[in-house]
Amino acid sequence: MNTLFDAFKPEVPILINFSMPITLRQINKVAGRVTDFIEKCSEVDELFSYQLDRFMRGSLILATELVHAMRDFSRTKQAEFASVRR
Repeated sequence: MNTLFDAFKPEVPILINFSMPITLRQINKVAGRVTDFIEKCSEVDELFSYQLDRFMRGSLILATELVHAMRDFSRTKQAEFASVRR
């Protein structure tokens, strides 16, 4: 074990092919595929599986909060712009 990553690296090659998710829906789909793979793979350590699940859930929560914050911000900017135009 040379690095911290090697300590959690599963012996089974991970064959999940996906590109960088852009939308919240895509992030949720990728998280579901990763979770399905982890559940099917018997070689993955239980601690690693637990920590990966926590990471993915936290990422989904943060992405959802970002979407809501961006919507709120755009509404504020639109309101400011509309008031300036009046």
